[in-house]
Amino acid sequence: MSRRFSLCAGVLACGIFIVSCAGAPASGAASSLNFSGVGAVSRYSGSSETGAAETSPAADKAAPPAAIRKLKSSEALAKADILEDEMDEAIAKGDYTAAFSAYNEASTLLSGASSSSSRLAGLRKKVSAALDSLAFAPKTAPRDTTAGTAFPTPFSFTVTVTTPSGARPVAGFPCLVAYPGVDESGAPLTLSETRISDQNGLVSLAAPVPARAGKGAVVVTPDFGTADEFLRKELRERNARGELSASLPHNVQTSAKRVPTTISILDFNKTGGAIVSANDSATALLKPLVQRGFSRIGMADFPKQLASGDEPALLRAARAQFGSGVARFIYGTTRVDSLEPGEDGLWTCTLAVSVSVWDFLQDKKTLTAEFTHVARAKTEAMALDAARKEAAGTRLVDELLYRL
Repeated sequence: MSRRFSLCAGVLACGIFIVSCAGAPASGAASSLNFSGVGAVSRYSGSSETGAAETSPAADKAAPPAAIRKLKSSEALAKADILEDEMDEAIAKGDYTAAFSAYNEASTLLSGASSSSSRLAGLRKKVSAALDSLAFAPKTAPRDTTAGTAFPTPFSFTVTVTTPSGARPVAGFPCLVAYPGVDESGAPLTLSETRISDQNGLVSLAAPVPARAGKGAVVVTPDFGTADEFLRKELRERNARGELSASLPHNVQTSAKRVPTTISILDFNKTGGAIVSANDSATALLKPLVQRGFSRIGMADFPKQLASGDEPALLRAARAQFGSGVARFIYGTTRVDSLEPGEDGLWTCTLAVSVSVWDFLQDKKTLTAEFTHVARAKTEAMALDAARKEAAGTRLVDELLYRL
């Protein structure tokens, strides 16, 4: 098993199936021939006589370049025929490693041979059909874990091939499995490991113990790699369409659930006025956090400082009120961007949410979450209420659960 490392750029991954072409002629070439003048080429004596004892100076000369090229071309085509048969047989057996190895060598030979464009097109059509028949699917995913704790079970996928009699597992198929990780500085990146499907077409990964919380995915793809431009293009396009891959959620919850915490979120009404008589969003956030295992957590009110947007004043007021009893402060606002009736009779509320987390022990902001949430309901009041409860009770909970 080998492990590969690459910086994460949003997303997850394409596989690299390295096929050996050792011994394959370079593009446009074939095996060289030894033209020694003895049984290798026809003699050019200029005479119709065939006596074995008669020779001429021309008999020892090499064949003209055109004749050499023709012979090389015919030899390349003959070898490509053998390789294509090997590819067909390997595909029928489900041995895609051998199949694509044969394809790579055959395509190189045909690319360098004259008058072989139709042969090459036929070969490529077979390769494309072979890719069409392959399928990757998620099988089992472990439940969420917490940072510093291993996933309880492996991630697993299946590799199958579609046949006239139905789907069957593909054994011995080379795959690349990518999953979230962090580098030495704690920055996120994507790690990958090579895997081979077992006799049941199963590909499994016992993921390393996650170092930090986060929502990500484990993605499996074929471990294809080739110098053939047609196959490279096929793989790129299929990857862009989401084909030849499968994924499972890699969810890691924060382990910092027992940190003394206070929530203060100020809601604004549809006209932009601060609501100081209720704490709808803060309440909607508190309950599910407790249900998810957060303890030593409560609420506080700082309407003046939140309404003014004066963050330093807010933090000073919080320190003065909490003393050393609170280590983490979750604060922010929700504002109504729009609240309108639709032609279908339903009201639509678009809510803008801005929430931050301050760590008093580190004396710094450790998280910022800003997003809009849309909810629809039968009445204006119901749409606004739904938007606040969904934004705080679902989306904000996820932000805190997987990012703290």
